[in-house]
Amino acid sequence: MAFSRFSGSRLMADLAAAGSEIPGYARPYKACWVAALLFVSVAYPASAQETTVTEYFDDRSGAMALNYDTELYLCGMIHSSKGHDPVNSAVRAARTRVGWPNLLEDAETYGIPQTFNLCGHDAVFGDDGPGDLAKLDQFNLFHRDKHWWTNTWYSDAPPNGGDYRTVGDLSGYTRSYGLVYGGDMTEAAMNASVPHEISFHTFGHGGLNKLPGYILDETFRVGKIYHKRIGNKITAQAPPWNGNPIEARYPIFVDHGIFLYNRFEETTAKPHEVIENLWVIARHRGFDADTDLRDDIDAVIAAGHVLAPYSHPEDGFAKPSRDGFQKTLAHAQAKVQSGELWATTLSEIGRYCEAKSDVGTVTRSGEGATTVEITLNDYKTETFGIPYLTFKSPMPDGSEFARISVDFPSDLTLNSNSDTVRVEDGLAVYSIYLNPNGPTNVRIEGVSAPHTDGVDINTPVLTVTTVAPTEPPSATPVKIQAQTESTDTIYTVNLIYQHNTGAKKSAIMTGKNGAWETEIGPFNPGDWVTYYVSATDNTARRVTTPLQRFLVRAETSE
Repeated sequence: MAFSRFSGSRLMADLAAAGSEIPGYARPYKACWVAALLFVSVAYPASAQETTVTEYFDDRSGAMALNYDTELYLCGMIHSSKGHDPVNSAVRAARTRVGWPNLLEDAETYGIPQTFNLCGHDAVFGDDGPGDLAKLDQFNLFHRDKHWWTNTWYSDAPPNGGDYRTVGDLSGYTRSYGLVYGGDMTEAAMNASVPHEISFHTFGHGGLNKLPGYILDETFRVGKIYHKRIGNKITAQAPPWNGNPIEARYPIFVDHGIFLYNRFEETTAKPHEVIENLWVIARHRGFDADTDLRDDIDAVIAAGHVLAPYSHPEDGFAKPSRDGFQKTLAHAQAKVQSGELWATTLSEIGRYCEAKSDVGTVTRSGEGATTVEITLNDYKTETFGIPYLTFKSPMPDGSEFARISVDFPSDLTLNSNSDTVRVEDGLAVYSIYLNPNGPTNVRIEGVSAPHTDGVDINTPVLTVTTVAPTEPPSATPVKIQAQTESTDTIYTVNLIYQHNTGAKKSAIMTGKNGAWETEIGPFNPGDWVTYYVSATDNTARRVTTPLQRFLVRAETSE
């Protein structure tokens, strides 16, 4: 089953069977780039009925964005229920390592995306663990939690007193507590076939209600750097300790490209814009693997709200039985397939809301067609990327099916039997990606039979390819190259590689005009290097190459 960033709509099985490319689908897109052609519209008279934008994607009644505060640090769990007890913290970290894969498995089964709110260096799966401690284990004020003042999870207040750097663990050794690594879990979430989101939860789990402005600014700055190292663009923030910042701090979010805040409100509500370019989705309540949210889903569908409760991967998800959670996902899947629920991620809802608030349309009718010119006004492309919206436009006649042409990213015609195109009550209902930097022109014609020779959705192009070196010599660095094609601006291209059976490493590749490269090594004769390349665009869509592998040969003299 294929999955869409639109998620779980009637899109799934039909589009996958047709081989269509779905927005947010976590595999390389078709290389269907062609030059955009200008759509020349005839000066038809203005339509008596204007085009409207639906509240949520595909005119769904409500939305859902399940999210998880994922506090498995690079070096362990950042805090524990007892605050400073490293033993309890290690147990909780171990439960996270089991619970997180179980969450991914259940999400795959039911096709429901999740948002994982990461602390600290959890994102960096390219580090060697202990080798980075000299850089990471330093005092700073990011954290502001009473027991945690450094970048690692070591307790600053061991249970029996003393300095955590010299007291050692409970077995009596003068060393640090054992590492509980989390980077591979992050990688698994990013590479899953369901388009999950990796969002931010600050470095040190410091409450946003306690962080001074300059510290919040710094933690966002550094967080973006570390997430970019693995090909992730962070655009959403979840509140540690459910502590909300004062409103004067909100511009700091916007300055760093964070446009969605999951604010703790203990209720459900419609998304709203607290300041320009920052949207709030209410953080409903906590849940665990035994919680049945079926009634909550029905309630937000009835109210037109977003359901965004939070949990942690350790909260019962390590158990073989996750009955409440699986019932929740099964019910969500049914409501998605019935067209009532939009199950997606936090940032996808924020991007949709921003585009909806900035969109303008001009609708004209005549000569057997309806034409719509769609523009985005004051839309911040660098922050939000390429959006999609769902529109309702008047049909030019009483036909049962609509043939819809769109000129972005090139001249394309949508399939009438696409799960995002239909005719209801004399209106064409359709979802399309929009040109963020100019008009998007749409032409709607009535047809007696479904048009099936087009595309299901006008997906922006994003591809990445690479060819492994052929037995490069030892003793000299190895150059890895990649090529990208993209409608959107490329945010980052990343090499993720593993030397023999060692820790995976990540590197940002450099380049321009679609050609990227970086050097790794040198390596020893007989070494194997396995790698893949990821490309992330400004909308935070990410695609990867298949795994590549090469053998290093001995250097030979001429």
